[in-house]
Amino acid sequence: MNDIKPSSSLQNKGADYWFKVAGTTHYQLSEALKWAKDTEQIDPYEGATAEDIHEEMIDEDDPIYETDLTECVEGISLIPEPDNKYDPNAIKVGITINGKDFFIGYVPSDWTEHVQSTLNKLKAKKQNVALTGHLIGGKYKFLDLDDHVRTKSKKLGFIVSVHTEDI
Repeated sequence: MNDIKPSSSLQNKGADYWFKVAGTTHYQLSEALKWAKDTEQIDPYEGATAEDIHEEMIDEDDPIYETDLTECVEGISLIPEPDNKYDPNAIKVGITINGKDFFIGYVPSDWTEHVQSTLNKLKAKKQNVALTGHLIGGKYKFLDLDDHVRTKSKKLGFIVSVHTEDI
C-alpha cells in the first residue's frame, strides 16, 4: 500500500498529523469499495495475477492488497456535527469517489479538539489545509512458505493525514 503523504502543493510550514477514523464499519467502507470497483476506479490487486505474485515473491510481510483507494478518493471532508446526540464535539469524516459521497466514520474523540482548531483556522483563512486518505486492511494475497498463493483479510480501516500551512 502507498505511504501517506501530504499534498505536494503545500510547503512544510505547518504541522502534520494523522488519525485513524473511528466508528468505521465494514459496511461503510465496503460500500465505498464496491462503488470504486463498479465504476472501475480501482484495479483489484493492482492487476497482479498468481503468476506475478510467484515471480515477485510477494510474502505476507509485504502482501498485495485487493484495493487501494489512494488514487480514486477525490476528496475528504471533515464536518462538525454539533447536534450529535452522543458527542456535541463530533466531527464526521466523508470521502468522495467518482462524484459520490460516503460517510465513513468520525474523528476520534481524543483528536476532535485539535481537528476543530485546524478547521477554525481554515475558516478564518489563517491556514491552508490538505487532507489525504489511506485505506488499511481488506483482502490481500501473498506467497506462503509452500509456494502457494494465499488470500487473507484484515479488518478495514481508514487513516486521514492532515497537512497545514500558515497563511
